[in-house]
Amino acid sequence: PILVNNAGRFVLGQIVPLPPTDFSFYLAQRDLGIRTLYSGHVMVTNVMLPLMPQQGYARIIFTVSIASYVTGGTFPFESFFDTYTSGKFALRVYANNLDAVLRAGGSNIRISTLNPYAMNTALAQHPRPIYTQPVNGSGLSDTDPTFNQAITALREALANGLPPTMVGEACSQLLRMTAPEQNVVIASPREPFATQGGNALMKQQLLAENQISAVPFECGG
Repeated sequence: PILVNNAGRFVLGQIVPLPPTDFSFYLAQRDLGIRTLYSGHVMVTNVMLPLMPQQGYARIIFTVSIASYVTGGTFPFESFFDTYTSGKFALRVYANNLDAVLRAGGSNIRISTLNPYAMNTALAQHPRPIYTQPVNGSGLSDTDPTFNQAITALREALANGLPPTMVGEACSQLLRMTAPEQNVVIASPREPFATQGGNALMKQQLLAENQISAVPFECGG
């Protein structure tokens, strides 16, 4: 049995709601984002767990994001995606802890997370995102130019992102492994994909956020 949790949507908006944002709308949209990115995965997993054999072959994979590693607010416009990054971080923590508990209980279910860099998808195109502030028919704000800058930058990053097939290939590799890796970062070492996918930019951010972390670490070359 194989369970692949892949649901996800961007959650976009100012971290401090600006007029004319209705506060109840702001909270409801953030809640919808967390339920999509985190709670829904937990719900589906717990429904399926009793149906999966504890011995023999069984795999659970979560599509998370490189965003789960970049939650320190050190990147331009990062605050516009804080619900998204928070949900992804929570999902990776859940997956890793679930794996530890199942292993300790003698289960053969193996759990992995896929953490892709920017992928060339339409995830940021209107009307796919969950917006926490009012937008027009193009998914932009009529009153908030900073929001528009953030959304435009995100859409450009995805338009120049890595091929989505890389996620499928990584998933396939994990499913064939007897002892699959627990957390896999999906990125290309080759040009032009490395530059297009923002590998260098993301590495800079990881290092910057390391300065505010409790335990220093180094990114590999």
